[in-house]
Amino acid sequence: MKLLRKGQYDEAAQTILGTIKDETKDYRQYQSVAVVYAARAGKDPANREKWLEQAAFYIEKSVSLAPRDGVNSMSAAYAMDRIGDISSQGCPYYEKGRQLAEDALSHLKSDSISAAGEKWPTQPLRDDIGKLLGRLQGKIAASCANKP
Repeated sequence: MKLLRKGQYDEAAQTILGTIKDETKDYRQYQSVAVVYAARAGKDPANREKWLEQAAFYIEKSVSLAPRDGVNSMSAAYAMDRIGDISSQGCPYYEKGRQLAEDALSHLKSDSISAAGEKWPTQPLRDDIGKLLGRLQGKIAASCANKP
C-alpha cells in the first residue's frame, strides 16, 4: 500500500507478485495486482486503457486458477464493473463482469460456505450479486446495445 500511495506502481505490483508461492493457493493475490493497475489507470489518463487491460488480465488470471470459487468470481465481477466505469470502452468489461457474476451465483448454491474456519451464509452474497447483475445489465442495455 505504501508503494501504491507513492505512485510506485511497478514496484507495488512486483511486491505482490513476489508473495505468490503457490498459484493454486495464492490466486487471490492476482486481484491485488489488478487493483494496482486500476489505480495506475486513474493516475495516467494517457495510458488508461493499457493499464485497465493489465488489471483485467490479472482478474481473469485469478478466476482461471480457481474457477469454482464463487467468492473470488464475485470479487472479480465487481472489479470488472469498476474497470468498465473507468474505461472509455467499458462494454467488454461490463459483459465480462456479468459473466463472472453469473458464474459466482452458480457456485453459491448451498446455504453456507466455510471460510477462515467459520460457516457463512450465502444468501447475503447471492443478494449482492443479484444487485450487481442488475446494475451490469442496465449498463449493458444503456451503453452497449449498438456496440460490438
